[in-house]
Amino acid sequence: MKRILLTVLLISYLSTCGCDGSKDKKAVATIGNEQITNAVINKKIADYPAQIQQALQTKEAKARVLDQIIDESVLIKAAKDENIFKSAEFKNQLE
Repeated sequence: MKRILLTVLLISYLSTCGCDGSKDKKAVATIGNEQITNAVINKKIADYPAQIQQALQTKEAKARVLDQIIDESVLIKAAKDENIFKSAEFKNQLE
């Protein structure tokens, strides 16, 4: 429960950083040692089909993409901390 609360607080804090269209190399959020820049957000958007890419060019849409990147990063970090990737259950799911 404590870990979930910490994760929610971290996500809330980091999502307030926002995407203000500043330089691509400036961090808009930081998770541990990982910096999320506008370049990272733009790369994530580039993974979508062209029609969706156009819809994701607004400030609000980029903020949602940032939230998605933060969520993924926090979940991956939590899984690594819990050694989920080394568990027998995880390996069985992959097969």
